[in-house]
Amino acid sequence: MRSIVSLVSVLFLLSASARATTASPGASDHLKCFRVQDLRGQTNIHYTLDLTPAPGGLFTLESGCRVQSAARNLCIPVSKTIVSSSGGARAVVAPGAQTYVCYNMRCPRETNVTVDLSDQLGGSGTLLVQQHSGKRQLCVPSVGAPSTTSTTTSPGGAFCGDNKVNQASEQCDGTDPGICPINLPIPVACDTPDSPHPCQCCLPDECVIAPDFDSRCCGDARCIDQTGVGMVRPGACIPFTCTQASDCHTGGYDCVGGGCCALPGSFCAGIDCCPGTGSTCVQFLGSAACCKTPGMACSGFAQECCSGSCNANGTCD
Repeated sequence: MRSIVSLVSVLFLLSASARATTASPGASDHLKCFRVQDLRGQTNIHYTLDLTPAPGGLFTLESGCRVQSAARNLCIPVSKTIVSSSGGARAVVAPGAQTYVCYNMRCPRETNVTVDLSDQLGGSGTLLVQQHSGKRQLCVPSVGAPSTTSTTTSPGGAFCGDNKVNQASEQCDGTDPGICPINLPIPVACDTPDSPHPCQCCLPDECVIAPDFDSRCCGDARCIDQTGVGMVRPGACIPFTCTQASDCHTGGYDCVGGGCCALPGSFCAGIDCCPGTGSTCVQFLGSAACCKTPGMACSGFAQECCSGSCNANGTCD
């Protein structure tokens, strides 16, 4: 569902840039999107982008967005005929469309906004654009049309998500662990087909921070330091996006505004301190932690308290 919401927001921007165009009845003014597995061999190129929306709209420049060259969706122009509907048809004229290839993208978090618009399926109303999550899709116009003889699966119908390791690109697949180690002291899982690293071994909950060690968490999660001390340190896999506190996997972190954040006293290298707590991320004994608020226990170091004062009772002023 999150990918659909992200795609809706991106397509809204694309339609805004072409809003002077009028579509005739029956024109291919819709996009039909397919999930794809990118087999082009150059899927590990990373880009940093600045994205400028069309002038006069609600959205502003987003700088520092990160995207990887692994296509996630292919969107083609189609025309729509409503055969039946439980709510009636809606006459909304929209710009024409073309074929797009869509990529997962991560942008700096922004404030959520609402957009009032109309379309032919959902009618008129308000959409909440979840900019705070930072999760986006970038849809890039493509040249040419998909070949009718092409396929997103390998010979024999194999694909990521069929619960069998049957492609060279797969380390695992669903219930088939493949080469993923199963005897480690921390759980190991297989990333899902719609993740940034489909059908690859990943860590669902706990991770390890160590030099020259790729401790990759599942999905969009990242490994957050949990001790701040030592060359090899335990970490927690905490996702960027969430719907409830339990999505953030571990104590000391919460879900606020659709994103996981660190509570006062928790480590914050790579994650924001929760808004509204009065805590900020500070350097303390060589580690980054959200400062402790008044009344929280402290160990005598003024730096760990937001007030800059740890009293004789061992609590922050």
